Amino acid sequence: MSRPALLFPLFGHVNGISGVGPKLSKVLERLGLKCIRDLVWLPPLNFIDRRYSPTLHDCAEGQVATLTVKIERHTPPSRKGQPFRILATDGTGKIEIALFNLQPDYVERTLQPGLECVISGRTERYQNRLQMANPDYAVPLYERDKIPAV
Repeated sequence: MSRPALLFPLFGHVNGISGVGPKLSKVLERLGLKCIRDLVWLPPLNFIDRRYSPTLHDCAEGQVATLTVKIERHTPPSRKGQPFRILATDGTGKIEIALFNLQPDYVERTLQPGLECVISGRTERYQNRLQMANPDYAVPLYERDKIPAV
C-alpha cells in the first residue's frame, strides 16, 4: 500500500521548514524530531488560557485573567527598584497594576488616566489588595482582539 502524494511533505526533513537552519536542525534531531511529521505530532508542553474574564469583584487570585478596566491614577516609584503602580477599576472593584523595570514616561503615555484598557496576566493578593504584576498584555479597549484567547 503506497502513501498518498498529499502526505509526502510530512516526511520531509525538518531543515526543509523556512527558518530552520543547520544549527536548529541539529537541536531538533537531538530531540528525536527528524521529519516534519514528528513536529506535527509533538503536543505542546504548556499553554495559557486567557478566556477567564471576570469582574474585579469576582476575580480569583492566582489565576490568569483578562480584565477590562479604566485607569484611575499613577504612582511613580519613589526610588530605584520599586514598581510603577497604576490603580484601575471596572466599577465593581479595584486592581493595582505593578510594572517593574519600565520607563515611567512610556507608562504615562500608553496607560493614561481615564483610558479604558484590557490587561491580561496572573492576579494575586499583595498587602490585601488585588494586584497584577507586569501584565502580559495591556492594550487599549479597541485592541482587545490582539490578545489571544489561548
